Amino acid sequence: MTNSTEDIKAAERQLEMEFGWWANPIFSNTGDYPEVMKQRVDERSRLENFTISRLPALTTDEIKMIKGTADFLGLNHYHTWLVGDHDFPIDGEPSHEKDMGIKSRQDPNWKPSPQIVPWGFRKLMNWIKEKYNNPLVYITENGYGDISEALEDHDRVTQIKLFIQAVMDAVEKDGCNVKRYTYWSTLDNMEWSLGYTVKFGLYHVDFTSPNRTRTPKLSAKTFKDIIRKRQL
Repeated sequence: MTNSTEDIKAAERQLEMEFGWWANPIFSNTGDYPEVMKQRVDERSRLENFTISRLPALTTDEIKMIKGTADFLGLNHYHTWLVGDHDFPIDGEPSHEKDMGIKSRQDPNWKPSPQIVPWGFRKLMNWIKEKYNNPLVYITENGYGDISEALEDHDRVTQIKLFIQAVMDAVEKDGCNVKRYTYWSTLDNMEWSLGYTVKFGLYHVDFTSPNRTRTPKLSAKTFKDIIRKRQL
C-alpha cells in the first residue's frame, strides 16, 4: 500500500479482476476476461491441483456475442481502498482475494471520513475512460450510509457536495463521458446484508410506525437545492 512498483501493479490488478471481470468482455476492444485474470486464476488452479481453471473460458463465439452489447456502463460507487501486493500461499482454500494477490484497507486519517473519498471516485471514472475508450457512463448508485437516526445529517451533505463535484471535475476537466447521476437513496431502506441498521436515505423512515412515516433530512434539502439551482 505504497508507491512501490509491486503495489501499483497490485492496484491495477485489483481493478482488472474486480471491475474488469464484468466490464472487459463487454467494453474492451478485444472482449473476453482480462488477461491478468485468466493467467492468475489458471496458474493458481493448476497449483491447487484442479484439472481445469476455476475460471471457465469463454469461447470465440461467446466473446463475439458479448462484446459491445451495452448501451451504457452503469457505475455504482461508495468506497475507495488502498491496495498492496500480497503473495498468498496455496492452502487448499481458493478465494478471489488470493487469486488477485492483494491486501486492501482504508486510511483512517482520510478527511472528512474514510467513507468520503471523492478523489477515488474521480480516479475510477478516469480509469474507465482510459481503459474502455471513454464509454457512456451513468452513475447508477452513489451514496453514504450511517447508523444515525438524526435528521441533521451533515456528513451526508458533505458527501453529496464532494462527490457531485468529483463527477463535474471528471466531466469538465478530464473529459469523462458521464451523463447521469443517481443518488442512493431517496428513502432509508432495507439493505441486503445489513437490514435496517444502516441508513442511506435523503428521507428518514420510521420503521417502528405502521405508516412508515417519512421525514426529510438536511440532505434532502441540499439535494433539492442542487437540482433546482443547478449548482453546488
